[in-house]
Amino acid sequence: DETTDIDDTLADAHTLLDRLENECGTTEHLRSMLQLMDDTIKQIEARISSNKNGITGLPTGFSDLDRLTCGWQPGDEVVIAARPAVGKTSFALHLARAAASAGYHIAIFSLEMLGERLGDRWLLAATTNVNPDNVRSGQLTPSEQRQLHEAAAELSRLPIHIDDNPSVSMDYVRSSAKLLQSKGECDGVIIDYLQLCDMKSDRNNRNREQEVAQASRKAKMLAKELNIPVILLSQLNRNVEGRPDSRPSLSDLRESGAIEQDADLVLMLSRPALSGRDTDRKSTYPTEGLGVIDIVKHRNGTTKELYFRHDPSMTKLEDYVPSIAWMKKNTTA
Repeated sequence: DETTDIDDTLADAHTLLDRLENECGTTEHLRSMLQLMDDTIKQIEARISSNKNGITGLPTGFSDLDRLTCGWQPGDEVVIAARPAVGKTSFALHLARAAASAGYHIAIFSLEMLGERLGDRWLLAATTNVNPDNVRSGQLTPSEQRQLHEAAAELSRLPIHIDDNPSVSMDYVRSSAKLLQSKGECDGVIIDYLQLCDMKSDRNNRNREQEVAQASRKAKMLAKELNIPVILLSQLNRNVEGRPDSRPSLSDLRESGAIEQDADLVLMLSRPALSGRDTDRKSTYPTEGLGVIDIVKHRNGTTKELYFRHDPSMTKLEDYVPSIAWMKKNTTA
């Protein structure tokens, strides 16, 4: 239209773009260095005022892990990886109970196990003399039944929500977490486990690796959007089993190298006793009841290998303290 002034057309176009950017919230994420430094100092001051013995995030339930990470931090994606039957779920339940006991609200999305099976494990962890085999068989003594009822009453007060829907997508997790947070009931999310997430809605992906990568990316976006830690359990491939010490590495993450790219923390779990050794090759600790937490990626800190103790059923986990006999032997040596 030759009657229209080109300058007016350009002005109208810029106005339209500005309006679209404002509606999309693009400018809301732009900050000057002055604003960024102000926000950073405020966050540091908040850590100073709210830290509990140096823990500024959600406590993990392990002293060494708390010291290294200062707790699970808001906005972080934490990946906990292991081979099947090593104890990923038990480890995650320990983390959830530790955070909930400190007053934090935790949402668990269990794609692999029924909620009642998770309840079994929590009950066994909260009791002292209950035989796990008796719980599974239903052949409980009156004393064991009494212990379980007392433990159930205590656990029922913990601020934990469990969703055991087996067909869960990351979009489902996001909507559920946002709803809980709107009620003040979501300080952290645990997903067990990543490779079981329903990816059918992501039709643009052509293969499984791309699907898992997209789910991992959505988990990171969820952590940033809600400003909470999101803990993903993940499977490792079989390459671990061919190594003499059975120690996993980043390259063993199953189906997606994008997981290690998105994650702020990657923890690899292993149990040296499963490789048939009596003594751990690296620490020289006895392997019975020994669990290894290998922090292979820590975006905001150092990487290190830590240890925990577990009972035969992997229901009770705690800090690892070498036996007096081991300390005497190694001190003498």
